[in-house]
Amino acid sequence: TQVTLDTGVLLISAKAYFGSDTGGGADTWAKISWAPNATTITPAGTSVINGFILDGIDSTIGISKVGINLDADQFVTVRNVLIYQQRYAIRFNNVANNNIIESSVFHTNRVGVYMLLNSDFNTIRGNMSRNNELIGYQMSNASNNTLVGNRADNNYQDGFSIDPNSDSNVFRGNFATNNTKAGFKFDQAKYNQVRGNRSVGNDFGLQLTLSSGNKFTQNDLLGNDTGIQIENAADSEPVFQNNISG
Repeated sequence: TQVTLDTGVLLISAKAYFGSDTGGGADTWAKISWAPNATTITPAGTSVINGFILDGIDSTIGISKVGINLDADQFVTVRNVLIYQQRYAIRFNNVANNNIIESSVFHTNRVGVYMLLNSDFNTIRGNMSRNNELIGYQMSNASNNTLVGNRADNNYQDGFSIDPNSDSNVFRGNFATNNTKAGFKFDQAKYNQVRGNRSVGNDFGLQLTLSSGNKFTQNDLLGNDTGIQIENAADSEPVFQNNISG
């Protein structure tokens, strides 16, 4: 199944709209199952997607498929979705200007949320990304985004991976727990503001490589094998007023 939305379309399940199913039986979200190698939902600008399960259980993780693909869109809102078993639960590609992903769950994918190629000025808030094959939330060449109140748990690499040229993002009140590698990783990323986050039980609480000008304050780095690892970081990498303990 593939769904393409025109500009301004509202795609909403009965439960999200009425507060319950209208078809009788169990009170559940509507489910959409996708074909292998396909994108399930492709929204256009100002669309809203609310209250769906996107089920890729019969497909193989890692092939080229995406749950929700945002490509050069603006003002799209995605909320209350559950997405599992695909390469990317949600992918941003050259997507800027007030797109919002909120109150959703992504699990057993390769990557939960992937933002790349000038995906700027978007908001990711109140989501859970867990048990993914690689990373909970990943940025590559994505700047000026806000991530607030998200969780990244039990991912097989990093909870939050901020890759080259992902600059001036804000991370506030996020949780990264029990990820195999880093809770928060910054690689060649600059001027990010990281405040009031928790990184617990990871290999690295915070990992910095070839990064500069980022500001890390009032974060809790607890019970990680290594609290902070800094490699070849440039000048003025302020890390202060954090709570770090084994």
